[in-house]
Amino acid sequence: MSDIGSATTPAPGTFCSRWIPRKATLAAWLTGPVFLRPLNALLRRLAPIIQIGQLVIVSRHADVTDGLARDTELTISEINAERTNRDNGPFVLSMDRSPQHDREKELLNRVMKREDVARIREIVTARVQECLDRVTPRGWMDAVEDLTGRVPLQVVGEYFGVPGPDDTVMRRWMRTLFHDLFLNLTDDTAVARKAVTSYEEMRPYLLGWIARRKAEIAANPGQANDDVLARMIRCQGLPGMEWLDDDCIRRNISGLIVGAVDTTSAAAAKVIDQLLRRPKELAGARQAAETGNEDTVARYVWEALRFNPHNPIVIRHSQPGAVIGQGTSRRRTLSGGQTVYLGTSSAMFDPDLFPDPGSFRIDRDPRQYLHFSAGLHACQGRYVSGIQIPLIVAGMLRLADVRRASGWDGRIAYDGPFPDRMILTFSART
Repeated sequence: MSDIGSATTPAPGTFCSRWIPRKATLAAWLTGPVFLRPLNALLRRLAPIIQIGQLVIVSRHADVTDGLARDTELTISEINAERTNRDNGPFVLSMDRSPQHDREKELLNRVMKREDVARIREIVTARVQECLDRVTPRGWMDAVEDLTGRVPLQVVGEYFGVPGPDDTVMRRWMRTLFHDLFLNLTDDTAVARKAVTSYEEMRPYLLGWIARRKAEIAANPGQANDDVLARMIRCQGLPGMEWLDDDCIRRNISGLIVGAVDTTSAAAAKVIDQLLRRPKELAGARQAAETGNEDTVARYVWEALRFNPHNPIVIRHSQPGAVIGQGTSRRRTLSGGQTVYLGTSSAMFDPDLFPDPGSFRIDRDPRQYLHFSAGLHACQGRYVSGIQIPLIVAGMLRLADVRRASGWDGRIAYDGPFPDRMILTFSART
């Protein structure tokens, strides 16, 4: 966890305003939008598709989205299948098109339904309010610990049906596994060891939990909770689903929940940070939140996240003959074996799709954002996140006179690549 102050945060006015950011916070800042945005702008203008050795960087929106659609030419298994198999077992986000991918993707689509929107909204709304009720009497909160990280963990328990042994252990499992699976681009052995430890602890827990839920469903078939895990279990009895054994359920529910906590928390924390930088936009977003205008809050959220996205690049592996820039003068055919960086963050500043890209505008077409990627491997939980993140941010906006704590305490501190702490103060309510 963060190394600011002590485990119990002192009351406002006693924060350590001279705290020096740790290495992870500095590294996140150096690789963040302040440095990358000018570089991306230069690439879009001078070299929108550039190859440096075996690295290819793609920076225009049209080329990025076209690349994401070419999933048989720009593949994913070479990028993260080895880590996924080690830390979880096969999961669709590490699989290219295949019979196994197609049947397990269909399973996930069957158990995660768009019709769940109302239920997800109900769960998130209730949990956000609980978080606010907990902190409002004292007049300060750690935005990550008390809100953006807490709510997604509760959604994993209630909507996905996997509450975990306790919150502390579950957070550690989720963070260490996600770090290695999706962000360990340098194959750091220390990161990998932590993930393997979490996998070795979580696997038997999940198998035991699945067995317990199966027994409950068998004993009370009409009364068991209708969550994602329960739906997977019920699919075992359907014709043609003989392949769906308990371990298949384990690795699929695990794959879903590992990506459901820190990505949501990071996105919400970064949105809050961006809005606090912009008093005019903060006021507009607060008005929308206070009047219950969820659609307008969402527009503020996705535009704010554009300025510091939680997922600035998507990486693929090129097959021989893979095409980048199809239908443009930039068209390039790759020989195969290249690592391709599809710059989703850069794409969202492309003036062809985002006019006046440096301005904060809530009238943009929401379909052009790439926060949840696109194509075959678009985020499986995008419908959950699409509801959850705006509702979390709206909760923060409803706090009276919310602002940063002074000094470094009010800035995002990082645990590796993850936002881990940001102290906010507001008018206390009794």
